[in-house]
Amino acid sequence: EQAVQQLSQLNITPEKYTSALHHIGANPQILQLLLAAGVNPDTPDWHGITVLQRAAECGITESVKLLLAAGANVNHRNDTDGRTALVLAIQNGHTECATLLANANGLDYQPWTPLTLGVARHDIEDIHRFIGTGNDVNEACREGYTPMQLAAMLGYTGMSNELLCKYRAQSDIWT
Repeated sequence: EQAVQQLSQLNITPEKYTSALHHIGANPQILQLLLAAGVNPDTPDWHGITVLQRAAECGITESVKLLLAAGANVNHRNDTDGRTALVLAIQNGHTECATLLANANGLDYQPWTPLTLGVARHDIEDIHRFIGTGNDVNEACREGYTPMQLAAMLGYTGMSNELLCKYRAQSDIWT
């Protein structure tokens, strides 16, 4: 009852959002009510971002769990830059959400290599550590990106330079 009252007080901006879901993904109790009422968990906003992506980006673990249980598409890519919920969780340091998302396609699903995880987290220490333990600087992740490609796509110039100069990553990555 309280959740329904909170929902009625939301200021929804129709030109920017296709669903109230995007406003309340941060509130697992209200989200649960909407999902139980049959709201589509994969409804995107005007940037093609789903509630699962937004919850993962913000580290709202309970909302991520609810959305996964409701069958939300874990592999949806937003319209702006093609990032998935997993990438958003990793980039923002939300490891619990990232683990839930990585496991959503089965226990053996691992789209990332250690190095691409380090790049996605923008953590140069991870890069040093993983290369130091024998990981291949040119190995592509399951989505097809090498650490160098991912660093370039994310605009991590310093990391890209270090991968090229210090670790001799392939420079002809876009051919």
